[in-house]
Amino acid sequence: MTLNSPTEEMRDWVEGLIGSPIAGITREFAGGSRPLWYLQIGDESYVLRLDTGGGALAGSIYDVKREIDVYRALAGSVVPVPRVVGTRQFTEGLVMLMTRAPGDSRLPRDTDGALVLIDDLLRAIADLHTLDAAHLDLGWGQPPSIQDSIRDELAVWNELASDNPRSECSYALGWLGAHLDSLEVSNAPAVLVQGDTGPGNAVFDGSKLSAIVDWELSHFGDPMEDLAWIDQRCQQWDSIAGTRARRLTTYGIPVNEQRIAYHAVFVRLRCAVITARTIKSGGGALGLAVYEPAQNRFNREIVRTIAEASGIKALDPNRITSQIAKEIGLDPAALRAQVESIMSNRPVDKAQRLTHRENAILQLHEWMESNHGAAMREHDAADAMKTLGAPPNPELLRAAGARTDEGVLAYLARSSIRTALMWPEPTLG
Repeated sequence: MTLNSPTEEMRDWVEGLIGSPIAGITREFAGGSRPLWYLQIGDESYVLRLDTGGGALAGSIYDVKREIDVYRALAGSVVPVPRVVGTRQFTEGLVMLMTRAPGDSRLPRDTDGALVLIDDLLRAIADLHTLDAAHLDLGWGQPPSIQDSIRDELAVWNELASDNPRSECSYALGWLGAHLDSLEVSNAPAVLVQGDTGPGNAVFDGSKLSAIVDWELSHFGDPMEDLAWIDQRCQQWDSIAGTRARRLTTYGIPVNEQRIAYHAVFVRLRCAVITARTIKSGGGALGLAVYEPAQNRFNREIVRTIAEASGIKALDPNRITSQIAKEIGLDPAALRAQVESIMSNRPVDKAQRLTHRENAILQLHEWMESNHGAAMREHDAADAMKTLGAPPNPELLRAAGARTDEGVLAYLARSSIRTALMWPEPTLG
């Protein structure tokens, strides 16, 4: 179910809570499958969020109820979060009304300005991790050890991936399970981690952090996980000279790079599973086809981060792409011409631009399927038989991941690029 605006019953409830009429409603096209609106009431702004009970994480522990638990537990703490004004169960699902933090979730384009905000976010995350999770009123039970918390998360994501696993996810689950016991983890209890940390889920007001939002994926866990999330959401950051030393200094607690590398894989696995489940459930706030290229990006990132964490020589994606294109007869210039033609005359309106991009992805996929689909499938099948000796299956790939089979990882690098080529990703420009 998709709602373009809150129902009349929801609006009446909001106006009764605040005591004033709603002056404006703006739909925010972001996130997964859960509708979100910005409301203007008098001089104040609010956020209304609906959990329909469907979507990518339906039936799991990760829902708006979990987010509400965190907002209420952190109210008045050193961690800046919005205030929950009220919650109510409607026919359409659970609704949460909260205050809107001032500012914007995007980082500025200039490097110095972005680093100032990242530093402020890191300080807030460090403050979060120093809170005694056992005394937070979350209702989730006693925090386990860090290692046990990771094991608990692996069990959850094994289940979430079980109904529609991609080959890269199966390999990653095997790799993560096999490497858990070798992590340099103390017996310290797990902390509360945000679980989806970085720009997009942080609001910045001028040169400072205003609030951390979107806590659906929060859980007891390893503080290094939040750093891995920030790295994933700020991938340009470590390419800037001196920023790694700055991160370690700013973070304020001991940092373990081995665990960050481990969680870098786990982060990409979560993203890949969520996008796969979003596709299977019919799409989300951004449409349906737009999630196909996103899933392919995350799967390629799974391969890259496992190779990096395992000390395996980098698999050059440009070289692999060129080789595959040559072998199946794909002319890169012809593909670029299709992209330019389809993405011309982009509308100005944001909602219309998202629809335009959705249609463009479908048209480009249809062009690739018509011209190269059969050759691409034959190419992948031959590669699988040559490398694996059999068509890929979850059990085989998990076993290969558990022993970090480099040959299988190289096949997955090629396979993920083949899949990505079938779903070209146009930009909004």
